[in-house]
Amino acid sequence: MTASRKTGESGRHRRLGLVVVLSAVLGALLGRLLTTRPQGGALHPGAAASVTTADVPVTARGSGSQQRVRRGTSAGYGLLASLLLAVSGWQINLDHGLPAQIAAVAAVLVLVVALRGSAKRRGRWASGVLAGLAILAIALALVLIMSELPGSTADVNGLLAPLMLFIVLVGTVAWLVASRGRVVLAEVAALLLIASMLGFVSFASIPRFTAPVAAPELAGNAVVFAVDPIAELSVEFSYESWGPAGMWMSLRVRPVGDIERLVSRAWVILLLDGLRFKEEQQQAGNGILLTDAADGSQILSGALGQSDSTYAGFVTGSFEQSAASRSVVSLPAVHAASPRRLHQPSNVVQIVGHLLVSPRSLAISVDGGNLDPLETVTQASPPLEVQNKLFWRAQNELVGITYSTFDQSAEDRSRNVLFVIAILLGAAIPCLVAAMQVLLRMNPPRRRPD
Repeated sequence: MTASRKTGESGRHRRLGLVVVLSAVLGALLGRLLTTRPQGGALHPGAAASVTTADVPVTARGSGSQQRVRRGTSAGYGLLASLLLAVSGWQINLDHGLPAQIAAVAAVLVLVVALRGSAKRRGRWASGVLAGLAILAIALALVLIMSELPGSTADVNGLLAPLMLFIVLVGTVAWLVASRGRVVLAEVAALLLIASMLGFVSFASIPRFTAPVAAPELAGNAVVFAVDPIAELSVEFSYESWGPAGMWMSLRVRPVGDIERLVSRAWVILLLDGLRFKEEQQQAGNGILLTDAADGSQILSGALGQSDSTYAGFVTGSFEQSAASRSVVSLPAVHAASPRRLHQPSNVVQIVGHLLVSPRSLAISVDGGNLDPLETVTQASPPLEVQNKLFWRAQNELVGITYSTFDQSAEDRSRNVLFVIAILLGAAIPCLVAAMQVLLRMNPPRRRPD
């Protein structure tokens, strides 16, 4: 375990302890306020001394005891809800979406149970605090559920979990509204909200699994120059991973043959047409210099030595287009400098310090990374030397590298999700019909007098 990881974990533990302590303090203060707030009107100071315990009816003493119990129960509900909201915030800090949603919905359920019944039995202060916590918990739960839904269609569980929590949340709030004498309103609103959510998720998810895949535009060129015209070079490009940060590209420049006879061992690679290394997370090696040119291109320069010259980092550009189980990839072209490609940025000579020429020979190899066991290549140009091995090589020029893949695992997953989406659409229609039936029962047609 690295030091940074240990520091991150200790920081999380400290934040967890701080959240728990603050929640306990908040709950204790709320409980203290709820249990010490006077209920009803106060006795007159002069009459207070004349009233004894014996003069208080038994029913009044029992009523006061019940009020204290109710105030204590409200304090317990407030403390429990505060702790659940604190747990939800802690899970948000850890980027755990589902546990945060569960804790927030549980807090709503606790507060709805506390608020059911007559508000007068708890007093204005207790009802106000519980209602404020309920509004906060409902808003937090809705935000968490809605923020999770756009990316929840990766699998069936990710699709169903937010929907189930949303239905529980709507049912819980409708239960509270119905307890206030608004049964019909709660029923219609709950049915319409559930039907709307089911329809929204279904129609928003269908294009993700049914849209055709389109080939990305061919963008990016790497032009290799040398300073000595008799230099023989080998350039290897590797694409190791794909992710939200982009494509990770590494290149390695090696000499071919004896380099002792070279007058100059310097080389230059010019990155054009949008192919650029990002500023963050770069890994340079063996004295390679990366320079930004005035026209937007980038210049990699180095010298051939006893060891390989390498450079790696995330690059800009969209080289992959995916839809459901299929993807199409277009990789940047690699050229040796030729008379038609000897155009150099205006400041390249000042940056490099040498006039550039085309190398005598350039061996190019491109490695597209590894495929998953259930992933196959359906088309590749130029053709692959070995089936399902994303590797190409050529002399002096390698352009137009495209390939498409099919993922059997993703195909099975998308088919399962589409089946669940069909079920959700089938469930949304009965909810709409039930809401219409409730509305029609509210206003029955009047019969004309005979």
